[in-house]
Amino acid sequence: MSANSAVLTQSRSPLLSLSDQKIVALVCLILTSWVLIRSLSLSHWRAEEIEIRRFQPEPIGYVIDINEANWLEFSLLDGIGEVIGKRIVAHRDQQGRFESIQDLQEVKGIGVKTFARIEAHLTVE
Repeated sequence: MSANSAVLTQSRSPLLSLSDQKIVALVCLILTSWVLIRSLSLSHWRAEEIEIRRFQPEPIGYVIDINEANWLEFSLLDGIGEVIGKRIVAHRDQQGRFESIQDLQEVKGIGVKTFARIEAHLTVE
């Protein structure tokens, strides 16, 4: 039995010696400290706050001639999309030129409210 106990004692020896374990522990401590310090420096901890002022969007500052504009130009107006823009151009092609900007209300999809929103951006030359 003494031979078996000697074999068991030899097989249970640690993978690293005590001095090697201390070196590995020190390296782990140094790396962990570096990661912590680096993450704090990258997070801008205790940095000054930045005040962001938000401006109100400005209304569209252009005017289009309803007898010359294409559907894309109409679609840029508030409340007029691709479908209504194409309807306006189709109506103009079928019925002829518009005499006044109020004639635009004859196009399906342009009611009183939509016309009021876009009226300032329309002209007839």
